[in-house]
Amino acid sequence: MSKSAVVVDSSTILSERMLSHPDVYVVDVKIAVDTVEVENFTKDDLFRAFEKEQRLQTSQPSIQEVSNLFTDLLEKDYEHIMVLSISKELSGTYNGFTLAARLSDDSRLEVFDTQTIAGAIGYMVECVIDASEKNHSYNSIKKMLDQLTSNTMAFLFPQSLKRLMLSGRVNKAVGTFSDFLKLKIVLVLRNKGSQIEKFDIVRTETRAFSKMMDAFSEFGVNSKEYLIILMSVDESAPITKLKKAIFERFSTIELRQIELPIVLASHGGLGVVAIQCIKKIAI
Repeated sequence: MSKSAVVVDSSTILSERMLSHPDVYVVDVKIAVDTVEVENFTKDDLFRAFEKEQRLQTSQPSIQEVSNLFTDLLEKDYEHIMVLSISKELSGTYNGFTLAARLSDDSRLEVFDTQTIAGAIGYMVECVIDASEKNHSYNSIKKMLDQLTSNTMAFLFPQSLKRLMLSGRVNKAVGTFSDFLKLKIVLVLRNKGSQIEKFDIVRTETRAFSKMMDAFSEFGVNSKEYLIILMSVDESAPITKLKKAIFERFSTIELRQIELPIVLASHGGLGVVAIQCIKKIAI
């Protein structure tokens, strides 16, 4: 067993190795369809809601559920329990984790604001587990997390703004006008950004992907030091075109292609694609 346990919520993208790792724990983000919470919400439920144009809402994990998990973990032999939260600027999950940690009142338990989402958090989980298993000190692992949070950014490229309008994240008039003109909106979560915001408005996918790669280059992304994570929820996403743009710019970069978590796809809709970069760390 690792000296450290890691806790995340279900918006995090974990590798198969981390999904089955005994020291990695996941608490579920709740999903409601037209204000009615659905237990064990599946991908089929997601597509059904899209087809019926139902409103989907997500909410933070139950405080009681998180508190119960913390109690169970504190009874185990872990020296540290590291809770890696989605950016506190984007979700109330961080506050929920923090409240549950205060209720537990144990110094072994610490909540971290990763200041990012999805695949980048999944990579952080890998690094924490690997470093812990190699007996790195707790302070060195915390410094490693600081480095990781300082070197990541993400783009979201929806095919339509319909889902973002339904969730209230995009003004209805602006979204309807953009969809009518068939404009493509690129959204960005900048490094340590406080919100997912408009990055650019373009007319073609090719232009959108070129703009993303330009931004990655300006951020310092290169084939040797960085990892790119590519995420989608269904086959209508323009994955092939985006992969082509990635490898034309960064020919030998490590690329991970993963399914976008349901809780994130619920806001983006069919065909949405997300792409993240993060600077790798040698453990």
